[in-house]
Amino acid sequence: PKGYVPKTLSDEEWNTIAGTKISEQFEISRGDSLYKISARLFGDGKYWPKIWAINQGQISNPHRVYPGQILAFESGTLTTPPRMS
Repeated sequence: PKGYVPKTLSDEEWNTIAGTKISEQFEISRGDSLYKISARLFGDGKYWPKIWAINQGQISNPHRVYPGQILAFESGTLTTPPRMS
């Protein structure tokens, strides 16, 4: 959303939270939201901004995700885009 600035979560913090899921693929299903996905996979919905930040190339509006979209959980760098291993 315009003007929304999520709390910054460092890549190191994110890697700790995401653990082994960082290399997994996740396909969005009907009824999913980034909040629900964050809560289900990482135990807390508050990590949805990080999931959105990693996937902004694919998801322009974090409140509109669609079945079939594939989420990445690994942060990219200036030279390497986010990816799923």
